Amino acid sequence: MPNDVAHEEPETGIHARMELWRVGGLDLFAPRNSGFEVRRTARHVRHHRSPPVVSVSLQPMGVHRAEVSGRQEFLGSDDICVFHELSPRVYGWSGDGASQSMMFDMHRLGVPVDVVVRASLQLRSSPPYDLVLRHLRGGVARSRSPEGGSRRGGSGVRHDGARTRSASLGRARRTDH
Repeated sequence: MPNDVAHEEPETGIHARMELWRVGGLDLFAPRNSGFEVRRTARHVRHHRSPPVVSVSLQPMGVHRAEVSGRQEFLGSDDICVFHELSPRVYGWSGDGASQSMMFDMHRLGVPVDVVVRASLQLRSSPPYDLVLRHLRGGVARSRSPEGGSRRGGSGVRHDGARTRSASLGRARRTDH
């Protein structure tokens, strides 16, 4: 996926550890690295080639910055961050940070780009927000445990997770009216 990436250059040097593994039908991505900013512009979106995904992430370390549709947010450990790959955005953090993301095939999720973007800006107002946050935290923890899943696969995250997130996005969107 095309992006512009700018790294901070701390005295200790740029460092990163990125893990990617598949659990059931989901890709999980967990970077832990020094500060950076990823910029995805309309030009990047036009040049996108692979099947697009919706990422749902937690920020277990650091204070993250996100900008979507001109709205800037700071995200911490009690926040869920949702991005649709086909929407321009800015994301990153300063200093050391970490993220844990689940990536859903946009066609499997069945929610249009504009709905994902609008709902992502008001997730906290969704009634099942805390339930989804606990579900995500538990799913990521199980996927990393020996009995849950591994980089080679597993069943730590249930396949109905896409329906849970889709329902949460739909509820957040409906509160907009």
